[in-house]
Amino acid sequence: MVLSVAAVGPRRERALYSSSRPYNSVAAPGGNSWASGLETDDILSTANGGTYQFAPGTSMAAPHVTGAIALLLSQGVRPAEVKRLLQNTAAADGRSVPNPEFGYGIIDVYNAIRRVATSAAVISPSRAEVVETLKPTLVFSVTNTTPALVSITIDGESVASTEIADNYVLASDGVVATIKLTRRLAPGTHTVRVTARNVNDPTITSTDEITFQVTPRVLRAGRSLVSVPYFQAQTGQPTRSVPAETVLGTGFQMFRWLPQPGRYAKYSSWGAPKDPAASFDQTSEQVGPESGGTMAPLGLAYFIDLPSDTPVLTEGTPAPEAPYRIPLKAGWNMVGNPFAFNVPWVACEVETSGGVRMSLQEAADRDIILPQLFRYENGVYTWQTAPAGVLYKWEGFWVRAFRDCTLIVMPLPTGGRSVPADATVADGNGWLLRLAATAGGARDGNTVIGVSRRASDGYGREDVPKPPSLSPYVSVKVMNPDWGARAGAYAQDVRRSDNRRQVWRLQVETDQVNEPVTLRWEGVKDVPARVRLTLVDEVTGRRVAMRAAGSYTYQPGEVSSRSFTVIAEPDVYSALRVSSVRVRATRGGGFTIDYTLSAEAQVQITITDATGKPVANLVQNTRSAGMNSATWSGRDTKGIAVPAGSYLVRIEATTAEGERTRTVTPVVITR
Repeated sequence: MVLSVAAVGPRRERALYSSSRPYNSVAAPGGNSWASGLETDDILSTANGGTYQFAPGTSMAAPHVTGAIALLLSQGVRPAEVKRLLQNTAAADGRSVPNPEFGYGIIDVYNAIRRVATSAAVISPSRAEVVETLKPTLVFSVTNTTPALVSITIDGESVASTEIADNYVLASDGVVATIKLTRRLAPGTHTVRVTARNVNDPTITSTDEITFQVTPRVLRAGRSLVSVPYFQAQTGQPTRSVPAETVLGTGFQMFRWLPQPGRYAKYSSWGAPKDPAASFDQTSEQVGPESGGTMAPLGLAYFIDLPSDTPVLTEGTPAPEAPYRIPLKAGWNMVGNPFAFNVPWVACEVETSGGVRMSLQEAADRDIILPQLFRYENGVYTWQTAPAGVLYKWEGFWVRAFRDCTLIVMPLPTGGRSVPADATVADGNGWLLRLAATAGGARDGNTVIGVSRRASDGYGREDVPKPPSLSPYVSVKVMNPDWGARAGAYAQDVRRSDNRRQVWRLQVETDQVNEPVTLRWEGVKDVPARVRLTLVDEVTGRRVAMRAAGSYTYQPGEVSSRSFTVIAEPDVYSALRVSSVRVRATRGGGFTIDYTLSAEAQVQITITDATGKPVANLVQNTRSAGMNSATWSGRDTKGIAVPAGSYLVRIEATTAEGERTRTVTPVVITR
C-alpha cells in the first residue's frame, strides 16, 4: 500500500511547497507559513531537546495519514482496503476529484472511522434518568455490526437474539442501526447493557451500560389540573386510551370544561356520572401528532380530585417528538402539555380554521387567541403572558380562543422555570392591588386591579379575563360589561394612571353560601399616599377604608353572588385628626373634655391610670366635624370617685370608611 500525501494550510488551501502530481492520493494538514508569514499557521510538533516547535512540510502531513491508517487497522480494516477507505471518505470541499493538488481530498478521519468503527450506546433512557412509565421504550444505537453480533441485557437478563434481530433497523448509510425494545419494569433501579462486535473483526467490541429509575408520577391529594403525557392504548384499539381507572385506580373524580355549551363534564370512578367528554378513553377530541392519529388524553387537561396521594401506574408511551395538534373552540379551553418534557409557551403555533399557520405572538396580535397561559396552583389561578410561560409536563392549563382554531405544541424542550403570576408590573408608573377571597375550604387568590401609564381605561393587553371556576369555589372577578366584544369577568384590570377617580366593579361568587366569605387585599403600601382607597359593599352600603383594614367579611345568606365597588380617588381631604384637646375641671369634682374632629367619626373616650389600666369609658357615638365635648364625673366604672393622681384621657376616632386615629392627653386630679 502506497499513498502520496499532499499538504494543506489551516484554511484548507494547498501549501506553497506541496507539489501537484497526478498520483497524489489525499491531502493532510502540513502548515503554510510560507504563504502567510505566520509561524502559527504551521504544525506544532516535537523537536530535539524534548521541546516543541512549529514546522511546515509534507513531512508534517504524512504523519496525519499514518495515524489515520493505524486507527483504521485497529478497527479490523484489512490493509488492502485502507487506501480506498481513506480516499472514499476524504473531503473534496466542492472540488472535482481526484485532482493533482489534493488527490481525492483532505482526509476526514472521523468519517473514515465512522465507516468501520464499532460503537454501542444506550440512547434512551439516559444515564440516571427518572422514567415515569412502567413500560419504557429502550433505544440502542450500534454501528458497523450485525444483529447476530449484538447482545443486550436488562437487569442482567439477556435479550433473545431473535428479538434483537426483529427490532434491528439499519439506516440508509448501512453503518448505523437502531434497536428499540419495550419492557414492563417494576418501580425501582434498572440497569441496561449493550455490546456490539465489529463486523470485520469480532474480537473488537464496544459496550455501553446505564442505570436509570422507574418512578411513577404521584398526584397529590386534593384537586389538581393534570395532563397525562403517556398514551396507553386499549387492547385491539390502538388509537383509544385505556380508562382512567386503569392508571389511577378508584376513588377519583375528573372534570373537563366544554367551551360549547359552556359547562363542566364530570367523570366519577365510583359510579354515575361517567360523561364520556371527561373520560380518558373518549373519541370526541381529535388531538394528536401532526404525523397522524389521535392520542387523547395527551394534550387534554383534567381537574382531578383525589382522596390521597396517588401514583399514576401507566404503561403508556410518550407522544412522538413531532408537532402536536390540539383543536380549540371559541371560548375557554383546557389543554395539556402532550410531551414528557417542559415546552416554552411562546414556541407554540396557531392554525386558523382556514389553514393559515402563524406564531403564537402573531395569533395574539390578530385577536385569535389570548397570549396568557393560565395555571392552577395550590387552589388558585395564576398566569403568564407570552413570551413568558412554560407548558410544564404533567400539568394542564387554560387557554382562551376568540375563534375556532388549532393550537400546535412544538416538541422543543426547555429547562426554564416561570414565575408564579404575571400581573402587569407598574415599574414606578402606577400601582397594583391584589385581591383574594376565602369561603370555607375554597379560595381565590389572584385578582388584580391597578393603574399604569401604559394602560388604557378600556380593554388592553394588560387586562386578563378569568377562567371558569369549579365547585367548591369562591371567585373574585372584575366585571366590565361595557367592553363590547371583550365584555366579561376579568382576573386583572389595569387602568390608565392620570390622577383621576377610578372605579372597579367587583363580583364575589361562591357556592359555599353557608360559610362566611372573607375578602382580603394586599399591596396597599405600594399605593401612593395621595390616593384614597375605599371598598363599598353594594348590598349593605358599608364603606371600608382599605388602608385602615386588610379584609372584609360577610355572610352570603343563601345568595351566591355579591357586588362590591373599589374606588381609588385623589385624597383631597385631610387625614382624620383629633386636635385641640382640653380637660377642664367643673363643680362637683367632674371634668369637661373638649376636642376638635377634622371629619365626622365615631368617638370612644377612655380614662386610664398612669399605668394604662382603664378607669372609665365614655361612649360618644358619632360626632360631627368641628368642636365637640364630653363630660366625666371623676368616678370609675363602679361610681367611686377616683383618688388624686395622674390620669390619661385617650380619645379614639373612627370614620365610616374605617380610617382611625387616636390621641392621649394627661390630666392631674387633686382632692
